[in-house]
Amino acid sequence: MAICGVEPRPLEVLPYMGHSQTVNDWTVRVFDEIRTDYRHSKAAVHGECLLLNSYVREAWIGEQVKFHASKCQREKRARSLLAKAGDIVLPTTIAAVALHLLLLVLAKGVPEESIEWAHKGLAFIALSFPAIATPLAGMEAHRAQLHL
Repeated sequence: MAICGVEPRPLEVLPYMGHSQTVNDWTVRVFDEIRTDYRHSKAAVHGECLLLNSYVREAWIGEQVKFHASKCQREKRARSLLAKAGDIVLPTTIAAVALHLLLLVLAKGVPEESIEWAHKGLAFIALSFPAIATPLAGMEAHRAQLHL
């Protein structure tokens, strides 16, 4: 912008930046010196600014647009996977609980050793899947909040 004759504002360190940046910080001083040097240099003529226009549009803005579009697609896929996992976990938990109860009712008189594996497996699913579903739902809600 300075090359094209646009007068940049003096740098100021905002109060919320705290100790990370100060007026005497070397990065602030460097940028202030660059701004001052450009302000005193000869500004480019209008035609040269038009040449810079396409560069800025393609190299700076275009790359940012590509990056954010790609990031959006990655986030969308991640949200979709979390939603699908949640869609699997809840019905599986309900089915495991129902089968466990059904097994208790129908297995009267059947030796406990022969169906012990089923009781343990169904109990494991019924107890662990809700613990899995909770962080999945939290991560999905957090990702949804980021995209509001």
